[in-house]
Amino acid sequence: VVEDFECFTWGEEWAAVQFSPGADPRMKPERSAVRSGSQACRLDVPPGETLTLVAQQGTGFVGHGDKPPLPLPGVPERVGLWVGGEQSGHHLWLRLADATGKTADVALGGVDFLGWKYLDGPVPALAPPVALRGLVVRGGDGVLLVDDLTVETSSDEPLHLAVRPDASEGD
Repeated sequence: VVEDFECFTWGEEWAAVQFSPGADPRMKPERSAVRSGSQACRLDVPPGETLTLVAQQGTGFVGHGDKPPLPLPGVPERVGLWVGGEQSGHHLWLRLADATGKTADVALGGVDFLGWKYLDGPVPALAPPVALRGLVVRGGDGVLLVDDLTVETSSDEPLHLAVRPDASEGD
């Protein structure tokens, strides 16, 4: 888990940067209906609108007011997050960027379910290190909850395990 929204503060770790004209998206901490821990992120996206949220690492602004994206560990193979849905029809993507500045959107799917569900997708070929630029939400109507942004990674280093038999009584 690279973002659990436990310390989420609007405008510091995440911010809305793009949405359809006239839209009034809201993003705030959710404490009553969470997947894990004590807090999730609640999105109130106006019907049929698009909302792009950017992950911001650190508190210092760089360049033209942009904060650097959230770095992902290792060589990401899949990315996903837990979504609390009400069959709202929203569609979600995670926007990634690589070391060369190339971006790619990972489609997570639509919210056609009730309750919490893990949505994920494969990471396309990107030059490491890979970072999370944002979350894109399109369409739909109603409240959307997100929690526990997760990355599955691979490593060039082999994993070695030492296995010992369990000392069972009587055997």
